[in-house]
Amino acid sequence: MEKESDNEVYLEFSTEKNTDYVFFISIESLLTTVDIGAKLNSDINAYFWHQSAEKINTSDKEWNSWIENFILESIKNLSEFETRIIQKNGLIFSSFTCEYFNEKWTKLNTNNGFRWTLKIPKIYGRKKIYK
Repeated sequence: MEKESDNEVYLEFSTEKNTDYVFFISIESLLTTVDIGAKLNSDINAYFWHQSAEKINTSDKEWNSWIENFILESIKNLSEFETRIIQKNGLIFSSFTCEYFNEKWTKLNTNNGFRWTLKIPKIYGRKKIYK
């Protein structure tokens, strides 16, 4: 799915291997903020894995080069390799780690969400692996 507004470009993509979630990329129109993440198919409004990049105190040339590599490398890893997202529940926070398999599981990014203020997916036990 692709949508474009005055403020951003948004693209969703999945692979044959993904059944629990779809990936998305959102690029703010001035290229100052880029978000790459995943949404649960069973609850698209739930807080889930994501990583963000925001331009702070860098030249346009440095930023454009870095963000281009960030976007291309992320999409390559997420679309070419088997992925999984691991949710771990602690007392206060839930963490979401995205990994891809290229001869071994490699961590792409981990983010945390405050369990009492965000809509965190309910899981049984302290850990769940989404594929």
